[in-house]
Amino acid sequence: MNPGWNWISVPLQPFDPDAGHIFGEDNVRNKLYRWDPIGKTIELFPDDFRNLELGNGYVLLSSINQTPTVVGSAATGVYGISIPLAGWKWLGDPKMAEVPLASLSVRKDTTGEVRTPAQDRAAADPWLNWGFVYWNSAQDTALICTLPGLGGDDDRLRPWYGYRVWSNTEDLTLLVP
Repeated sequence: MNPGWNWISVPLQPFDPDAGHIFGEDNVRNKLYRWDPIGKTIELFPDDFRNLELGNGYVLLSSINQTPTVVGSAATGVYGISIPLAGWKWLGDPKMAEVPLASLSVRKDTTGEVRTPAQDRAAADPWLNWGFVYWNSAQDTALICTLPGLGGDDDRLRPWYGYRVWSNTEDLTLLVP
């Protein structure tokens, strides 16, 4: 991570999920944020939350170059990231490897219907905007992770990166293989 704004996630389920333990208390106190999609509020570490969760995205205002160290367990199989409401969701790559956006799928939890990105984009009622926004702290700019051929800046989720995705509907689960 670079000095300045960083959109981050953790690619392992930390054995000790306390953000102060992972990054150093002084490095994240009042500098680490997460979005609460239910309350539609931004929460601040340590007053509103302490623990980092696999699949969630966070924003960190760092004053130093740092490489976090997380000791934890890797997600196996398909990992589901809940998208409970329409609107913005901050999420992260829950794997220790790059995951092509085209390999994801999305499930409507109330019906059990599952769509690939291509099926969802072609639907009359797409559930997600398949342009995931992420922050490149080295370039100090927002970039787009999207499906191949759509002109984005990247086409895969990457470990440690945080992303914002827009959901057009509620009760979804993003399925990450």
